[in-house]
Amino acid sequence: MNEEAKTGVYWAVAAAMAALAAFVAWPTNIETEESQQIGKLLFENFTDPLAAASMKIVTFDDDQSAISDFEVAKDGDGVWRIPTHGGYTADAENQMQKAATLFLDNTILDVATNNREDHPGFGVVDPTSNDVKVGSEGVGRLITIKDAKGTTMVSLIVGNEVEGQTGQRYVRRPGQDIVYAVDLDDAALTTKFTDWIEQDLLQLTPFDITGVTLKNYTASLDLLNQTVQEERDFDAELSIDGSQWELARLDTYKQGTSVPRPLGEEEQLNTQKLNELKRALDDLKIADVGRKPEGMSANLKASKDILSDQTALNSLLARGFIPAGRPGSDETEILAANGEIAVRMKDGVRYILRFGNVAGLSEQEQEAAESEEIGMVGSNRYMLVTTEVDESIIPMPELQPVPQTIEELDAPAPQEAAPEEEDAAAQPPQMTDVPAPSTEADAAEQDAPEAEDAPEAEDAPEAEAAPETEEAMEAEDAAAEDDAAEADTTPADDADDATDADDTPPAVEETTPEETSGETTQEGSGDGTATGAGQDAEAAQDTDAPQDADSPADEPADSDESAETSEAPQDSATTEQPAVEEPEIEETEQEKQERLEAAQERITKENQRKLDEREEQLEAARKHSEELNARFADWYYEISESTFNKLHLSLEELIQSKDEQAGNQGAGQPQFNGLPGGLPGGLPPGFPNIPQQ
Repeated sequence: MNEEAKTGVYWAVAAAMAALAAFVAWPTNIETEESQQIGKLLFENFTDPLAAASMKIVTFDDDQSAISDFEVAKDGDGVWRIPTHGGYTADAENQMQKAATLFLDNTILDVATNNREDHPGFGVVDPTSNDVKVGSEGVGRLITIKDAKGTTMVSLIVGNEVEGQTGQRYVRRPGQDIVYAVDLDDAALTTKFTDWIEQDLLQLTPFDITGVTLKNYTASLDLLNQTVQEERDFDAELSIDGSQWELARLDTYKQGTSVPRPLGEEEQLNTQKLNELKRALDDLKIADVGRKPEGMSANLKASKDILSDQTALNSLLARGFIPAGRPGSDETEILAANGEIAVRMKDGVRYILRFGNVAGLSEQEQEAAESEEIGMVGSNRYMLVTTEVDESIIPMPELQPVPQTIEELDAPAPQEAAPEEEDAAAQPPQMTDVPAPSTEADAAEQDAPEAEDAPEAEDAPEAEAAPETEEAMEAEDAAAEDDAAEADTTPADDADDATDADDTPPAVEETTPEETSGETTQEGSGDGTATGAGQDAEAAQDTDAPQDADSPADEPADSDESAETSEAPQDSATTEQPAVEEPEIEETEQEKQERLEAAQERITKENQRKLDEREEQLEAARKHSEELNARFADWYYEISESTFNKLHLSLEELIQSKDEQAGNQGAGQPQFNGLPGGLPGGLPPGFPNIPQQ
């Protein structure tokens, strides 16, 4: 082979090798181009999560074989709402930030494929694609985030989890075939309605609940006769103070007539069920919502025009709420298929919860559910909520009457007497054991022993220096005048004869001032003879006492005391002298009028302050009720059946028999159970009862 031939062969082999190398190297260049995406940002232009104004999540429901949308967006007022649930208010500020932050600085970790045929295996099939049909597999979730101007910031299809890599998922951009693996904790990308709302519906504090009213009835509409059928079971009004429940009223119904139903001796309230009810009110969570028809006001009243609106009527009836007209009223009240409860709060607001049908059941299923032919596990029930102000919770204050005259102002306020004062008033005044003397002679006889019993009374200088009473001094003056008159009329020789005689001169002719005082008192009493005899008896008993005609003796003083006792027959030892009251300065008419006007102004201001305080409380309650009704006004709520069963108590659940052990103890007799196993045959006779702990 010549050199040219050899050269040609070499060139041919070189060309073949180059072609082979180019063929082998071509896929490698493709892989290199795709692998260059690893480590790059998934969305390079997304830098501000706070700019996100809406997020829409489209999913494919395998069970329903249907596409469902969930959207949360900020309205023109900056309020987050859920357009796919009638624009219900969302608690989405933090939730939205978490969702948007997922795509901030999110880097590509790996490239899974760029083959479109592999999409179902990675779960990244576009749910909005026309290729998605019933039974389609591998359909992902389409996430779209936009700003306030409607500009798309994020658009991504989220697929399956990466096997063996916790927190990683397969994703792809719509319109592209390449599939990436990225870190993505998609908990914030939930389409569950309750994850995006404030679940505490009532937002009440259980400690502020003062009472509950249960109205157990059923209501339905007879379509054939166009009448409302209502069957009432019972009404129960309960109050609660702390943890203590009290039954204020319980009425049962027989043939439409209410009959009071008091608790029996062996019955009591089921506090366990009532406490569960209170906790359910505190933690009342909703499962879903739906919009109410137009024409219903916040207080669940409706105009009669709603009866002619078939769409609105069907909306109510389908959920178990029946418009019922009231005689003489243009409004239509909404009755609930399964009764209602009212909850009273300290601030004067009263919540009313009405319970409708089970959600999502056909008419036949609803009838079967009400007759308990099918299970209710996992079901929801419709509920309507409204509030109103109950002014009886904030009673009128006690106002002080405003006096119109000075006499009314000065009149003593009526006060209830204390028990001790009432007992004292009921009993007659107690008298001393010694009866009051009926005559001055009896008084002298009673005073005489006291003079005898007094130790060394005749030697006491205080007795001689004791001041005489005003009556005694007047009696002495009268006696002196009598003596002077006798001295003028009696002859001197007769006086001498009387002085020299041995016989005692008659008491009439020779009268001492003390005796004159006694006679004056006797004249006032109308019995001079008896008193004189009493004085002679006193003189005879006290023979050792020296008689001084110039100084007053004890007897006239006793006579004066007897005279005072005769005038006021009471025991001077037990009678307290009244305190001396200073004379009051009498007011002028102008001063009285000024005092009356000042009191009227003061009382009027105080009464007005109390009324204003109550009105402020009522106004606060009205404002709170309006705010709550604005939140409740447009919605049907759905609650779980388990929650409904805690709120809707039957009469058998409300009342229970007293504990059997307490019933066996008898009429309040404590039962001893302090020893392990007790004692055979019970307690021994005479063993002390020990209260059960």
